[in-house]
Order: sequence, then C-alpha cells, then structure tokens
Amino acid sequence: MKIAFFDIDGTLTQLATERSLIKFLFSNRILSPQRFISSVLRFLFTHCAITKSQWKAFKTYLCGLKVSEIESAASECFEKTIRFDFRDNVVAELNRKRAEGYTIVLLSGSIDPVANLIARYLNADALICSKLERKSDRFTGNLVNLHPYGIHKKKLAEKFCQDYGTELKNALAFANDYSDRFLMASAGEAVALLGQEQPRAVDQVDHRQPQPQRHLL
Repeated sequence: MKIAFFDIDGTLTQLATERSLIKFLFSNRILSPQRFISSVLRFLFTHCAITKSQWKAFKTYLCGLKVSEIESAASECFEKTIRFDFRDNVVAELNRKRAEGYTIVLLSGSIDPVANLIARYLNADALICSKLERKSDRFTGNLVNLHPYGIHKKKLAEKFCQDYGTELKNALAFANDYSDRFLMASAGEAVALLGQEQPRAVDQVDHRQPQPQRHLL
C-alpha cells in the first residue's frame, strides 16, 4: 500500500485554516474577542511553563459553543474563504499521487469542523486532525485524540501506516513547517513547499536516522 501524507495549513492552503475560522467567528459575532482573550488568559494561568505544542493544542475558546452553530459557520467560512486559499500546485500534486495509486491522507493540527470539509473537497482517503470533544451539542474545549503537531504528527502517521500493514519509511510526506521535521525525517520521501517560511523543515533532521529523499515543490 502506497501512502502520501499531506499537511494542510501552509502546504495545501496558504493560511492557517483554524485562524481563518476564528476570524470568521469574530466577524459574525459567534465568538467575541473578549471571550477568546479570557479563554487565552485562563489557559496561560493554568499552564505556567507552556510549550509551543501545548499552545497549538489550545481549543478552550470553543468551550460551551454549540456544535451545530460552529459546524454551520465552518461550512460558510469554507465556501467564502478557505476554498479560494488552496495552493494549486500542491493540489495538482495531490491529484497526481492519487492517480499513481497512493492513498491520500490529510495530516493536520487543524480542527475537525474545518478539516472534514477540506478532506471532503479534496476527496482524501483519510483524515488525521484535531478531533474536538462534544457533549450535548456543545464543545468542551478538549481534544479526544493526540494533537497532530510536532513529534505527535510523526507518531500518528506511524500508527496509520501500521494499521494498514506498512511503515512510515515507505510513505511520502508533504509539509512546510519546521515542526514537521520529525515526520519528514522518518518518511521514505519528503517534499517541502518551496518558499516556506522556515525551509529548515527539510534540512534540520536527526542524522542518526536514515535520510529520506527530500525535494522542494
């Protein structure tokens, strides 16, 4: 089985999709800036020595908001904004890999109300993203899975490969960020987006590991 992992934010799309949704929620008064700031302050207060990985997993701003309302807003945001933000060259590469027989897996820290729409739009075979906990049509602000960021993104990719009877060293990975270096160092072939903000994503890897093929797209 041939697997190709594609990151979303900054790779398939130019902007961070969750950030686009937050702006949409602000502009439509579904989420107030005051509520967002309050949730940030509470989060920082309870995490004295916060890491970037912990900050990326911050979703408590959604706590108490209705699932149906956020999912409806995500659909509208996708149609009005995100749908026009895809990088044509990367989407074309995704379609080429599909035609070559690869199983297309989107692997992103983006939240599932947005990521599900992207996976459906691109006709991806599978999606690994931040899955939000829901109770009685309300978000709790927690995740129910390992947050797909940094080393965790690599671990989730490894598990997906194992579940399908293969290994990550046989897979292909498309990404753009320095935090993706763990995934890209372990994949059999790693493709980085040309012109990304931190090109070290393909250069700064653990040299104790067998080095994958690396390309710039």
